[in-house]
Amino acid sequence: MRSLTEHCVDIPSIATCSLISSLYKTTTQLQNNQALCTSSSSNLIATVSADINKLALRVIKISVSDRTRKARMQSCQESLVSLGSQFSPDKKIAAADKLFESCVEALKLVDLNVLEEVEKSGEAALNCLLELKESEDYSKLFLNIQQFGAKLVKFIEHSVQRYHDSRWVIQKERVLTQADVIRILLPMLIESMREVLRNPRNHSTRTARDIFFEAVKSSISGIISTYKHIGTVEESNNGVFIKKMDAFFDNTEDYNNDTDFHSLEQLIRWIIQHSLAVAKAGTKDDDAEITAACQKILTEFNNLKRLLTEEVKLANHNAKLSFQTLSDIFELLEQRVNGALLRLAISSFSCVSEPLDHLVSSILNSSVPPSSRLSDDISEEIKNLDLQTDRIFHLCHFCVFCTSDPEKAQKIRSVGKVLEILETDLVPALLKLYFNPEDQGARSFVRILRKLWKSLLENLSSAVLDIVDPTAYCVILVEEATKIAKQVSL
Repeated sequence: MRSLTEHCVDIPSIATCSLISSLYKTTTQLQNNQALCTSSSSNLIATVSADINKLALRVIKISVSDRTRKARMQSCQESLVSLGSQFSPDKKIAAADKLFESCVEALKLVDLNVLEEVEKSGEAALNCLLELKESEDYSKLFLNIQQFGAKLVKFIEHSVQRYHDSRWVIQKERVLTQADVIRILLPMLIESMREVLRNPRNHSTRTARDIFFEAVKSSISGIISTYKHIGTVEESNNGVFIKKMDAFFDNTEDYNNDTDFHSLEQLIRWIIQHSLAVAKAGTKDDDAEITAACQKILTEFNNLKRLLTEEVKLANHNAKLSFQTLSDIFELLEQRVNGALLRLAISSFSCVSEPLDHLVSSILNSSVPPSSRLSDDISEEIKNLDLQTDRIFHLCHFCVFCTSDPEKAQKIRSVGKVLEILETDLVPALLKLYFNPEDQGARSFVRILRKLWKSLLENLSSAVLDIVDPTAYCVILVEEATKIAKQVSL
C-alpha cells in the first residue's frame, strides 16, 4: 500500500485528506490484525464508517441533463455507502489495502466533482458577463445584470465551499484576491455600461467598458484556474520577514555545538536579500545604510564561518560573544529596513491624492490650444504620479512580509492587485483627455478611474498604517519633518 503522503499529495481538500488519514490508520491496523482488539479501535472504526456515510451525503446534486457525471457520482455515492457498511466493529475486513485504495478513489471523485461544479458555474457566469457587455438598451442591461448576478452568486457559493476546504494557503490567497477584484470592480463595470449606452459610438466609453469587463472576466477565470492548479503546499509571505528575524535571534541566543549552521546561513542569506530589495525601493540614504549593515553582517558571518570548522572550534564563551555582535548588527538592520518602509509610506500617503489631482487640474486648466498640445506639457506631473505609483507597488509587496495578520495582509494584497489593473490605463486615459478636452467619453472615463483610484489609495493607506507601530511611525515622521524644516531654513 502506498504511503499516506503519496495518496494526499495532489488533494487540496482538508476534509478529504483528514478522512483518508483516518482510513489509512484504520486499514493499517486491520492489516496488522490490531483492529477490533480494544474498544477504542472499535470506536475508531465506527467513527470512520459514519464519516464515510456523511461524505456520501455531501455529494453535490448534478443536473439530470449531465448524464455522464450524474452516473459517475451515483456510482461514487453507492460505493461510499457500501464501504461505510463494511467498516463494522463486528466484522473482520480482508484485503484492507484494496478497500482503502477503492475508498480513496471514491473520495477523489467527490473532490473532483466539487471542482467541476466551480468550473461549470464559472463558465455560466462568464457567458452571462458576455451578454451583459453586449446590452443594447437599458431594459436589456437591467435584465442581463440580474441574470449575471444570479450566475455570479452561484459561482461564488461553489467557490466559497471549495475555499474553506482548501489546505493550500497560497491557493486561498490568490482566490480571495481575485474575488476582491470582482467585488471592487463590479460597480465600475455597471457604471461604464451606463456610459456606453449614453454615448454608444464614443471610443473612450467603449474602452472603459472593455477594461472593466476584461478585468472581471480575468478574475473569474483566475479563480477557476487557481482551483485547478495542483501543486505542493507553499508558504505564505504573510509576516515572513518578522518570522525570519525572530528565528535568527532565537538561533543565536540558544547557540551550541548542535546548532544547524547551514540552516542559519540560509536564514541570513534570505534576510540580507530581502533587506537589499527594500533598500533599492527606499531613499538613497536608506539604500546606503541598509547596504552597509548587510556588508557588516556578511563580513562578521564569514569570519565566524572560518573559525567554526571541524578542525578549530571556538570556545563556547567566544562563540556566544561573536553571535552577540552579529545579533547587534541584525537589530540595526531590522531598524533600517522598518525605517525605510515607514519613510516610503510617509512619502506615499502624506498627500495621498495630490499627484493625480494635480495632473487632472493641469489637464483641465491648460491654456494650450488642443491642436498644439504635447505630452511633454504635463510630463512633470506624469512623472510625479508614476513615482508615487512605484512607491505604492513597493509598499504593497513589502508590507505583506511585515504582518502576520492574514486579513490585513490580504487587504493590502487585494488593493494592490486592483491598482495594478488600473495603472496600465490611467495615464493613457489622462493623455486622451488632455488631447481631446471636449470629449465627454474621455472625461467620464477619467472621472471613473480617478474616483476608484483615490478610494483605493485611501483604503491602502488605512491598511498600511494599521500594521505600523505608532511610536516608530512618529519617530520617523519627526525625522522627516526635521529634514524638511532644515531644507526650508536654508
